Amino acid sequence: MRRDLSAVVEPSRKKDGNIRYDLFEDQNEPGRFVFVEDWASVEARTKHHEHGPHIAHFHSNGVNNVEMTEFAHKLKRVA
Repeated sequence: MRRDLSAVVEPSRKKDGNIRYDLFEDQNEPGRFVFVEDWASVEARTKHHEHGPHIAHFHSNGVNNVEMTEFAHKLKRVA
């Protein structure tokens, strides 16, 4: 799972509109991974998630190893 998720990081960072794309693993729950993403616009994020070839590849292959997906929290920077 770590390998499959890590494989989408660099291609995602190179996408137009990407500001930040980081993968973390919970220190208290090994195997629980969290992506932190920041995009210049909703359109850039949507294009990445719906049309990125590396994301499509993950959904065709690596997603089989995902036990559970939690809803994304969309945040707005305050300061």
